[in-house]
Amino acid sequence: MLVLQPGAGRARAVVQVQDGGGWRTIGSLKGPYTHLSAHDVTAHAVRLLWTAGSRAPVISEVVPRYAAD
Repeated sequence: MLVLQPGAGRARAVVQVQDGGGWRTIGSLKGPYTHLSAHDVTAHAVRLLWTAGSRAPVISEVVPRYAAD
């Protein structure tokens, strides 16, 4: 999964995916370009949990990666 922020990308957040058993943390935002792996989890949803005191969040795009059948 890719999470893209504009400019310097200074917002901070934990990235989670939801599978059949609940929410799983797969990593944190790191600058304008963050590449994360869901480790073979079939996700139904994605959420970003903003870190207290972080800059106002601006996300340009969240790009999921789909596994081949």
